[in-house]
Amino acid sequence: ARVVGRVQWFGRTVGNHHIGAGPARPVEILKGANMSFRRSAIKDIRFDRRLKGPGAQVANDMSFSLQVRKAGWKLIYDPAVLVDHFPAPRWDADRRGGWNRKAQFNTAHNETLALLDYLPPWRRAAFLVWAVLVGQQSSPGLLYYFRFLFGGTASPWGRVLASLMGRRAGLRTWLGE
Repeated sequence: ARVVGRVQWFGRTVGNHHIGAGPARPVEILKGANMSFRRSAIKDIRFDRRLKGPGAQVANDMSFSLQVRKAGWKLIYDPAVLVDHFPAPRWDADRRGGWNRKAQFNTAHNETLALLDYLPPWRRAAFLVWAVLVGQQSSPGLLYYFRFLFGGTASPWGRVLASLMGRRAGLRTWLGE
């Protein structure tokens, strides 16, 4: 993929770190297994304690990357740098390969919080509309219900509802409620 580690204008994130090709280039998001930073870039940046998840806080790498960018640093993705990453089992709600309502809620909360912290005001509004109506596989919006329903995905409404509730909670966390 040529597009890696980007936040589109309306807040949709594009990862593709595992299939990136081409030259090294600036990105907005790095993947956790592939991140390394200059000490001077992160000396005042910490992982966000507002993120939810009792074990792995999904999207903590996105949140951290966006904080570094917001602080004025450039992030570079180089597809020539390879990392052997063997995902470890998770023992909390977010078990890889399965669906869990609480993990879905936490994912949507964390994505929402990280993006609201990063995006300028007019893009925040576009993101919230897009997130509720459309969303993406990791945090589906209302229209994903039909894709899940006709695609044979288990618990289609449960996934959408957990995502929407997580988005709402992420907004409330961001507002300081």
